[in-house]
Amino acid sequence: MKIPTLPQKLNSIPANLCGTAFGFLNLAVGLALLPASLLAGGLWQTLGAEATLITGSLFALA
Repeated sequence: MKIPTLPQKLNSIPANLCGTAFGFLNLAVGLALLPASLLAGGLWQTLGAEATLITGSLFALA
């Protein structure tokens, strides 16, 4: 299954809703980054940089 890119999806959004679509995209990215940053900070404080980087690598492979 091929995942569509952002420019491909923009063609299917009505012109008057493009700003709203980008707003929801940025909201989703922000909501995903908050727990990711908290997890990374917690790992860094408790287990150190190595554990944080290994965990990030494992998430990237998943």
